[in-house]
Amino acid sequence: MPGKILSIIVPSYDMEAYLPKCLGSLVVDDRELLQKLDVIVVNDGSKDRTSEIAHEFEANYRGVFRVIDKDNGHYGSCINAGLAVAAGTFVKVLDADDYYLTDNFKEYLSLVDAECEKGEDGADLIVNEWEEDPGAGGRLYHVSFSYLKGRPCSVADIEFRNGRRLEMFAVAYRTENLRRIGYRQPEGVAHTDKLWVNLPMSHVRRLAVFDKVVYHYYVGRPGNTCNAEEYYRTYHVQMDMLTRMISQYNGVRGTLNEQNDMYLRNHLLFRARQAYAVYILERSALLRKGALKELDDFIRENAHWLYDELDGTTISRTLHYHYIRDWRRKQRMTFMTSLRCGIARFAVRSCGRLRRLSQHAREQGICFALGKLKRQILRQGEYATAVPLTPRNK
Repeated sequence: MPGKILSIIVPSYDMEAYLPKCLGSLVVDDRELLQKLDVIVVNDGSKDRTSEIAHEFEANYRGVFRVIDKDNGHYGSCINAGLAVAAGTFVKVLDADDYYLTDNFKEYLSLVDAECEKGEDGADLIVNEWEEDPGAGGRLYHVSFSYLKGRPCSVADIEFRNGRRLEMFAVAYRTENLRRIGYRQPEGVAHTDKLWVNLPMSHVRRLAVFDKVVYHYYVGRPGNTCNAEEYYRTYHVQMDMLTRMISQYNGVRGTLNEQNDMYLRNHLLFRARQAYAVYILERSALLRKGALKELDDFIRENAHWLYDELDGTTISRTLHYHYIRDWRRKQRMTFMTSLRCGIARFAVRSCGRLRRLSQHAREQGICFALGKLKRQILRQGEYATAVPLTPRNK
């Protein structure tokens, strides 16, 4: 499919209620720009009318929409299926329950077209702004990248603070770069979207910024993996994704330039702080007990720089409470307390056995030797003074 500037992969599973609005938001009123668009709807074994709706768009906008019908394999398998056939110079992901602001998207396509015209001198990454919709009449939250405009910048300038962050729906990569590194999204598990802005960023040299909202991110849908209840319930899965990202970084850090290394470190620190804050500060009953301890052990063994950074984390710039350090201290105290209790139980049981042996020894006439042994053992334990010694027979 020659002449395509942007491939948009739309993973879809039972999305008949949302898909018409999602796909309709991509139909810009500039026919020339529309024909440069490559929309790949990946139907992940849906049981409703998802496939039928997607094929209707394919029939109505030939050469623009394509449909892949496949067995259910979860989110990552949809990304991989779409990436394998993507024809656009750039590739982007759009969730089927979200949509684009069509007028702004039209301007965005013009920017993408201009970057394609530059050839190898064009951007490797195009960043767009988005709005987050909590649903139920909640207030929209706007994430802006205007601070990157009007100056030379690299991925190291992307901020992860004050609500600023980079997410899957804010980026479009050069397709050839993803294929060059053999990138594949993990399959069969949820919450893989964070990995889309991890390893692929290691090969970004130039970026372009579109400083208008393109993406409408709907968090409030029931069943959305990013709403609070589902987030807590699948917390351990997200911890697994974080360990994968750390392993990805460890695998490429020797090849990174300073800017890409700084971005990946900032990204990992941001994700890790989120994970610790949710577990320590919110204490939801839905969180699996011990999940954070497993993550903390992994970070200490595999990313000591990250372990140290987390230790210095405070709740805010004004509230200097080192909640991660305090949590770690309590974990160590709990372990030591358990150890001391174990020693105490062992000492009590040992002293009880010694008393019984002492009585038997007195009856056998060997009290002196046993009494000497008992004193040696009790002097070595912290509970020695709490147990009275049996007097020697005269």
